[in-house]
Amino acid sequence: TVNNGAILNTTGNGGNVLNIAGSLTNNGTFGMRIGSATADVTFNGSANQSVSGAGATTDYNRITVNNTGSAGNNIVELLPSNLTAAAGFLSLTRGAIKMSGSYTFSNTFFSTANPVINADEGIWLNNPNVTVTAQNGDTELSGLLRISAGTYNIGVSADWWLYYNSGAVLTIDGGALNISGAFFGNSLSSTLTYTQNNGTFTVCTVGNSSSSLPSFGIEAAGSAFTMSGGSIIVQNAASGGFDDYINNASTSSVTGGTVQFGNTSTPAGSIFKLTSIPSLFDLQIGSTNNPTLRLNTATTYLNDLTIGGVLDAATNNVNININRNWINNGSFLPGTATVTFNSTTQAQSIGGSANTTFYNLTNSNTNATGLSLNRSTTVTHTLSLSSS
Repeated sequence: TVNNGAILNTTGNGGNVLNIAGSLTNNGTFGMRIGSATADVTFNGSANQSVSGAGATTDYNRITVNNTGSAGNNIVELLPSNLTAAAGFLSLTRGAIKMSGSYTFSNTFFSTANPVINADEGIWLNNPNVTVTAQNGDTELSGLLRISAGTYNIGVSADWWLYYNSGAVLTIDGGALNISGAFFGNSLSSTLTYTQNNGTFTVCTVGNSSSSLPSFGIEAAGSAFTMSGGSIIVQNAASGGFDDYINNASTSSVTGGTVQFGNTSTPAGSIFKLTSIPSLFDLQIGSTNNPTLRLNTATTYLNDLTIGGVLDAATNNVNININRNWINNGSFLPGTATVTFNSTTQAQSIGGSANTTFYNLTNSNTNATGLSLNRSTTVTHTLSLSSS
């Protein structure tokens, strides 16, 4: 504990080491970078640790997290009123660092552009004013990456990745995670536990030129996918021709959230490809520069489907199940696909600013209000009306 008015500084010729097995409370001055006199701090407790206090200066050179507690009880939480640190200050040996509080902090965190977060390590952003600055390199995840608040950036140019190994955990419950290239498993059998209930995860902000890597990829069936809120956005189409979004997770729970293809930065002529075994809640196709989303697999949309550009079911004649509203502000290519409206609990509608032409249209809605037509609608083949 550094009390109000007290000072704990490093001195001498530098290279000093401070080991803390408990917590640090700084209400005065804590300075581990005094010119060339530096001290590296290691948090080596066996249970959760914290850095707190209202001191005007809490300044680190390097921090090593080596907490040997069990999972969930091995967190070093930084929540002082003020925090500064040298660029690339963080070394993970064991345990997780949690950036909480409300101080403003922007840093590369790692001294290497290709950091590895091992199975017994983790990073948790929990402060809206914390930003992990992007570097031109890949991040390898075997442990925990959690974004509750703040911004985590990976990659500056195209083809830099966040790739994961079996057992990795990615949780997004706020904030933003941005990847210049792609997100995928290190192998086709690499499993992931993915949970999102808030926040925004944007992939391929610059480019993905690989012919074998999805921009958003959960390819191993043994993965678990849970989404109840937030957004997954694919900004640029993969130029290598591979799928932009693949989700093969056999264990899934989808009760909210949006998967979006294209945003205001998407270039003209973009063609995205979607493959998903789990249902999607809301699907949105951006309107800027008229992007196309090509469906590769029959998918159920548990809520709204909003077309800003082009929805292509024709190339692979992919059937669509939708549980709420069809909002067409662009165009739909039906091929010989069947679009089924099948909610049992809520009214549904076909609307938007553009008329829609279907090949086969099936209304299986059993809600008392049923399916409403808010725009002119054409069915060129079979219209099926199921009794409620």
